[in-house]
Amino acid sequence: MVSDSIFISRKGYQKMMGEIEELKSRRPKISAAIKEALEKGDLKENAEYHAAKEELAHVQRRIAELESRLAAEPIREVILALPTDVEGDATSHYLARRLAPRSVNVTRLAHGLPAGTGLEFADDLTLSRALEGRQSLI
Repeated sequence: MVSDSIFISRKGYQKMMGEIEELKSRRPKISAAIKEALEKGDLKENAEYHAAKEELAHVQRRIAELESRLAAEPIREVILALPTDVEGDATSHYLARRLAPRSVNVTRLAHGLPAGTGLEFADDLTLSRALEGRQSLI
């Protein structure tokens, strides 16, 4: 199950969305550079025009790639990494009930991570075992 899945954290998702926004914000400047280069005339030897067109094509490809990845890979599972206390349990079950109508499998990491430790500090083996041992909440 773990080897076939692609995991993306909230930070990873936010990073992808941030990159999309940054790339989209660059398009007007690139378009202005293309317009300025066009005004110079002869396009055969207009390096600024060709460089700007290449940059715009690169930006457009990357935006399409990121948006396609986000759209083509629907959320099938939400893995919760919450504390093993009453509040963590209540939050887990609340989220599981809220996401159930969307056919999203809500799981919780196996209890192998030290309480209060962020996932970024867990070693690969512990995190792998916690993912393998996760249990569905509904």
